[in-house]
Amino acid sequence: MMKVGQGLGLFIAAVTVTAAGSGWMAQSPQEFRGFVLPARQVALAAPIEEILWSVDVEESDRVTKGQVLAKLYDRLQEVVVESARVRAESTAELERAKLNIEDAQLTYDRISAAFERAAANELEVRRARIILDEAKASQGAALDNKALADVNLRLEQRRLERYEIRAPFDGTIIEVVAEPGERLTDADNVVLHLADLDTLEAQVNLPIELYGDLKVGGGYTLIADEPINRELTWELKTITPLFDTASRTFRCVFSRANPQGKLPAGFTVRFKWPQ
Repeated sequence: MMKVGQGLGLFIAAVTVTAAGSGWMAQSPQEFRGFVLPARQVALAAPIEEILWSVDVEESDRVTKGQVLAKLYDRLQEVVVESARVRAESTAELERAKLNIEDAQLTYDRISAAFERAAANELEVRRARIILDEAKASQGAALDNKALADVNLRLEQRRLERYEIRAPFDGTIIEVVAEPGERLTDADNVVLHLADLDTLEAQVNLPIELYGDLKVGGGYTLIADEPINRELTWELKTITPLFDTASRTFRCVFSRANPQGKLPAGFTVRFKWPQ
């Protein structure tokens, strides 16, 4: 089984350029090497320490955003969720509070009527009123408890979702790292690698003498090395506005649509200048 750090063997080719001052453009065409990566690539890890229960995909599988890729052992959390659901769906406390209010209201009305006939004193009326107000307050507390139970159910359901690893975007499974039965820890919790191969990016370091000669959004030709062995047209996505002082280069990222992942990632390319 492959662990983190294995998998795509990608590298940055070093470029050595001789500065030519104002005579740069007059030189013969120069080649600068770069490498191709998926537009997006992530290592999907378990958010909690738990036993990996199942891996539902294999390497090279194409998956869609939101698809369940792997599951952790979640039986205990399922019980917690069910307990929270029973509490949230229970109406017994509210029904009891409602009945207490009705009873207290009847008592208050009876004593108030008796007071009007001089058959009850003011103290009895006040006590009946206090009992009625207490019943109403208990109903308010029951409503608050019901709202808290609903919130707690949603909280436990969200915790249960953490036991599933889902695809954050459409892509291809590049590598499955862990196997069912393994206990995942904070230090070793990566389960698989996912990449979006529908868009590729080529990263090329160019000499600072070319800074300002390329335009973002422009189309440029890059020659793909083995196993592609042909010219491909790319769009310049970004130019990093920070020079590497050691190599006197700046980084350019070229983008190319790659429907259905027809081209692999990881091959090298050559950028010729001038084009």
